Amino acid sequence: RLDEEHRGKKEDIENVMLGGAMGKNILLKDVAEVRLTDGPTQLERKNRQRLVVFLLEKLIEMYGKNPSVEMIALGCGSGNNILQAISLAKPKIHSLSARLYDLNEDALADGRLSAKKLGLEGDVEFIHADVTQIKDTGSQACQIVKMIGLIEYLPDEKLETLFANIKRLRAEESSLLISSTSPR
Repeated sequence: RLDEEHRGKKEDIENVMLGGAMGKNILLKDVAEVRLTDGPTQLERKNRQRLVVFLLEKLIEMYGKNPSVEMIALGCGSGNNILQAISLAKPKIHSLSARLYDLNEDALADGRLSAKKLGLEGDVEFIHADVTQIKDTGSQACQIVKMIGLIEYLPDEKLETLFANIKRLRAEESSLLISSTSPR
């Protein structure tokens, strides 16, 4: 948190260091546009999506040193940010697969169409399922678990189940990417 005297200076805010993958820091201005305005704090969807794609791409590259990279996305909707990140990182990775879970069949159908257009249909599987009921994600544990904009919709008891399942599904060395706009 910035000291009071620095909160009104755009340059100071832009130069806030964010913790990145493998301890590498990045500047806030490299992943977000800073605007000083009056009013409540707002996280714009476009900026959040750009940040999510950036972080996913970096995580894929980081785990790309392994023989294969396995990802899951919970509450993925159409999976656009996963598809964008895979498209960016795939040329650098030997083997990459992702399982995307959501309850909205229409969103999953849109995702399947996008994956096909991007030539990723063999790398990405869209699964219609309740994310709190997922028991298996394939033959290997996942290095990357993405859960953006999901936890604010789940009651506490479902969150407990979800996190217990995630703990079981993750590889020993793995990353969990979570974001919520909810104050809870």
